[in-house]
Amino acid sequence: MGQNRTNHWGPCRVKSEVVYAICKLLHLKGNFKINILHFMREVDILQRGHAWVTRNGNELSVTPAYSPKTLYKIGENDKYCYWVSVKKGRLKGV
Repeated sequence: MGQNRTNHWGPCRVKSEVVYAICKLLHLKGNFKINILHFMREVDILQRGHAWVTRNGNELSVTPAYSPKTLYKIGENDKYCYWVSVKKGRLKGV
């Protein structure tokens, strides 16, 4: 079965969901968030990214963060923080 290049989430997303669930189950103190990073490029939005867990805004060593130079926060709720990273300039038509 072929892999869809536009829709790829690796083990980082699964690992982040498990770490988040364990932290919430154990009632550990802190504001835990799963950070979701999407990469964007000139012609489209890639469904590729990275996920990691933070506690009170700080990275946890069990789910290492991805640190691109251009990282923009675009949304947040009780569980997730959403980020984008722009590659090769802005999107066409924007």
